[in-house]
Amino acid sequence: MKMTEPRAMEYLDSLGGSDCSAFDNMERWVADETNDKGGEEVNTPWTKDRPDIPSQLNGHDCGVFMLAYMEALRDSGCSLAAECSFDFDQSDIEEKRKKAKSMIMRHGIDRKDVQTEPGLVGEAVKSRKSRRKNAAE
Repeated sequence: MKMTEPRAMEYLDSLGGSDCSAFDNMERWVADETNDKGGEEVNTPWTKDRPDIPSQLNGHDCGVFMLAYMEALRDSGCSLAAECSFDFDQSDIEEKRKKAKSMIMRHGIDRKDVQTEPGLVGEAVKSRKSRRKNAAE
């Protein structure tokens, strides 16, 4: 989602699904978050797009494709996938999986020198440490 003007939503599904409710759910989420935070509702319409993106050829690589889309968007500086040129396909996914695994192993969230932002990840780490401590006692 691009929240700045012009506002835009994109639905990226590496399996090529046609979930018609995805855009409605995203709009509802923005409205709910705006209300919860006490912000003013913006009445500018959203543009909605399902850009042409690399597709997976199996039922288990969707997470790696999601990471690859995010990486491509970050590296290109594009704010929307429709503006980005994705230079990977299914044949690159195993290497991307290995790279992601290596990064996780090298910078895992359990390392004491890695700081996490408050929120779900931070709470999950605290909860896991608390369970380990209680189990050890």
